Amino acid sequence: DPKMRVCRAMVTNDIILSYMLLRKVQKSSAYRGRTVMNLQQALMVMRSEELWRWVVVILLRQTNITSSDELPRNAYIRGLFIERLANHSALKFNARNGFILGVFSLLDQTMGVSMEDLLEGFPLEPAMRSALLAGDSLFDEEDNSNPFAAFLRYVMIYEMAADFDLPDIQLRMNDNETYNLYMSCIAETDKAFEQAEG
Repeated sequence: DPKMRVCRAMVTNDIILSYMLLRKVQKSSAYRGRTVMNLQQALMVMRSEELWRWVVVILLRQTNITSSDELPRNAYIRGLFIERLANHSALKFNARNGFILGVFSLLDQTMGVSMEDLLEGFPLEPAMRSALLAGDSLFDEEDNSNPFAAFLRYVMIYEMAADFDLPDIQLRMNDNETYNLYMSCIAETDKAFEQAEG
């Protein structure tokens, strides 16, 4: 998996990330009973998805220009929510791309850089790039031909409890299930940020 190779390279090439990972693995109750003596063992012990999410939390925090974790947390929640919604949708949409879409959708505010500058030269699917560059104009769209835009619009409206019609992303779940899914994304985000602190 290319994403995992990048994550592993980032951790092994950054002494602070290496230290943080070793500390996390050694402190985590999930790894009790296992003696982790070096970085390679720590990388082997963590599941790929767990490592990926941990690196995302650390990077969101490190690139955050604000004095609180609010924007990074909201970006992470949004990413999880889009990813999970995609798993319950009849639309053809790669759920893993949902996490990236959600996180990236607030990265401009987190980093204090325009979305145009942020995405310049960054390899993304054209439909995802279009959705991210649309910004607030997403609320004016009625066309759901771009699933990235439809999912992002759905989640942005849902987060605000705004008086807009939610786009039809062909969910196979009712309102109560959607609410519970959103709450589980918040709980998972809380846990991920808490664990990233060491």
